Amino acid sequence: MERPRSFSELTKELITRESNLLIAVDGPAGSGKTTFAKALSEYLPKSAVVHMDEIYNGWDDALTESLSDNLLNWMIEPFKEKRPIKYPVFDWHQSRYLEIKTLEELDFLILEGVGSGSNRVFSELDYLIWIEADLKLGLERVKLRDGEEVAQQMAKWRGLEAAWFKENQTKENAHLQVNGNLRNEIDLTKEFWPL
Repeated sequence: MERPRSFSELTKELITRESNLLIAVDGPAGSGKTTFAKALSEYLPKSAVVHMDEIYNGWDDALTESLSDNLLNWMIEPFKEKRPIKYPVFDWHQSRYLEIKTLEELDFLILEGVGSGSNRVFSELDYLIWIEADLKLGLERVKLRDGEEVAQQMAKWRGLEAAWFKENQTKENAHLQVNGNLRNEIDLTKEFWPL
């Protein structure tokens, strides 16, 4: 595609499907998932974004079956049943779950982060979005966001996420693939470039 797509165009497609729509935004670290999910939620009424960083049980138990179990039990099941979503948020400084968050009366739930589009949850998703960017650019974004000290952990994380994506065929399963490399000529709050 030679032109960017607008978020308003995408959300018109999503809104005509049905209410209570479950969306995942997945892709490698630093690819632009958070920016995309935030922009998308601005166009969807009664929506919320849940970041996988809140759900992971630390670095070592992030991309495991427990992530899919937690997504199904904490998020997907209550959302599909139109019940309040209550989930513990992981505190990265204390390395444990602390605060409980509650989300209610949502028509759209956006799961954002690595692992949100796994095979175990894919059948429950209404729409899966894959975002990718140059790995070097992604690493720079992560370091800018989380600090230089995360660079060493990111080397290990890159291997884990690549294996996870391959096993789960996340990119291949996506309904929409997005180019996460920066393009100066577009407003990322209004539009995006497909792959």
